Amino acid sequence: MHMVVIVDPHLTRDSSYPVFEKAKEMGILVKPKGGEGEYEGWCWPGSSSWVDFFNPASWDWWKSLFKPYQLEGGAWSWTQSTENVHILNDMDEPSVFNGPEITMPKDNIQGPKRLRVKVWIESHG
Repeated sequence: MHMVVIVDPHLTRDSSYPVFEKAKEMGILVKPKGGEGEYEGWCWPGSSSWVDFFNPASWDWWKSLFKPYQLEGGAWSWTQSTENVHILNDMDEPSVFNGPEITMPKDNIQGPKRLRVKVWIESHG
């Protein structure tokens, strides 16, 4: 059996949600224009933040969330899965209902080189 998981790369900003808390702790969320804290916008779950995929520290962590077994040290993963899991990123640019042009501000910061979100949007066509 193969499973395709459709994900949107935004996280609900809820202190009881371990995925958001870990991303916040790791500093791998898109930052607002000033470069401090995390950008907060409104999407399907309500108040949300977005994983900064231009930050290499996010890559292995994001993939680990889809492992069908308990991770070392008890870190959260989606254990109700299968070894044959595939991920479909449903959104090629951030959808922000209260943002300009229904996306996040293009001057938000991402990645260790502090790229503007405009680069993300333009790189996805």
